[in-house]
Amino acid sequence: MNELQKKLLLGFAVMTSGLVLVGLFSQLVEYHPHGLDPLAREMYAEKLNEIRLREELAKTLDHGAVAYTPELVHDFGFIDPQTTQTHGFVVENRGTKPLSLTVASTSCKCTIGKIGKSVLHAGESTRVEMEWNTGLVSDDYEQVAAVTTNDASRPIISFTVKGTVRIPIGVEPPLPSLGKMDVGQEQERVFSIYSQSWDNFTLEELVFDDPKVQWSVEPHVVTSEDTSQTLQDAKAVMDVRVTYTPDRKGSSQIGCTARLLDPEGNAHEFPFQLRAYVRSPISFYSPDIRADEGLDFGTVTQGQTAKFSVVVRNRSGVDKPLKVLEVVPSCLDAEIEVLSGNASRLVIAIPEDCPEIVFNRETSRGYVSVGIPGDDSLSNWFPLWGAVAANDTN
Repeated sequence: MNELQKKLLLGFAVMTSGLVLVGLFSQLVEYHPHGLDPLAREMYAEKLNEIRLREELAKTLDHGAVAYTPELVHDFGFIDPQTTQTHGFVVENRGTKPLSLTVASTSCKCTIGKIGKSVLHAGESTRVEMEWNTGLVSDDYEQVAAVTTNDASRPIISFTVKGTVRIPIGVEPPLPSLGKMDVGQEQERVFSIYSQSWDNFTLEELVFDDPKVQWSVEPHVVTSEDTSQTLQDAKAVMDVRVTYTPDRKGSSQIGCTARLLDPEGNAHEFPFQLRAYVRSPISFYSPDIRADEGLDFGTVTQGQTAKFSVVVRNRSGVDKPLKVLEVVPSCLDAEIEVLSGNASRLVIAIPEDCPEIVFNRETSRGYVSVGIPGDDSLSNWFPLWGAVAANDTN
């Protein structure tokens, strides 16, 4: 054996020994995820052991009855009122022992649950039939049938059917409004009357409780630009344009009845409300006035004064100066002066000589009324709260 052969043989022996040592070392060293602290690595190892144990246990257990349900919820989408819909949910026994099924309950009397086969042997399947009658209510619905089983992991299985009952006739928006208005000023608004059931209808007449409401109607072609999902789902839509000139302030709901014909010529009536809010021609503005309570003076000691200023606007169009009509309690001072345009300034004060008095209770609160004398429709008021306490130092 020459010198070269000896060196090659020695190198091969060293390499073989190294591979053996690496193999032994790799059996002694357990892999851990890189970048985890020791506690996290320990939790990771416990989780792996748990998964291995479950897998081994699953190989040895007898699963008994196992209920498999590929679908638990069915959406009918849009359906017509006064119709009956049915859907069958599949139940399969993927276990090794018979699976028993029983309808325990349904969420309402209009829902019926039936089982094709109450006992399923291994590998068999059946259908749980749910039947639902929509009735006359037009709305989203969701009904549930509960089925009991002898599957230990699923003793109760809930099957759900849902959908939306089409609306024969509706109004969009649901509560049409004329918005905020001023006395004597004409307001115009447009709303829609629609049907999700009929391909077309004839709007013959709109009868409003207030004869001052004028109306006209024209077809509405639904496009992708309509932001209302209700109109997007409608089959036929008519736009109603109304104009109204109020003669008194306050909020109200004007009743209306739509009289129309369906595609077969049958007459229908659809009642709804048209909301209106007519602002008072006299309005008050101040950071000290709270909409729900009015103006609160707090408690003032006798001999002291308290004063507040309020801007008053007159939108009536009547060219007459505003006056303080009444102030309660009468010991308070109230004066009004014209500023510019339709604005005036109301100054309310508790004078130094005001007697001891309480006007901060529901039964004894104060108020101030401003307007044009002789016309109650051109006036407004707001509450006053406060108290004047005795000066104990005197």
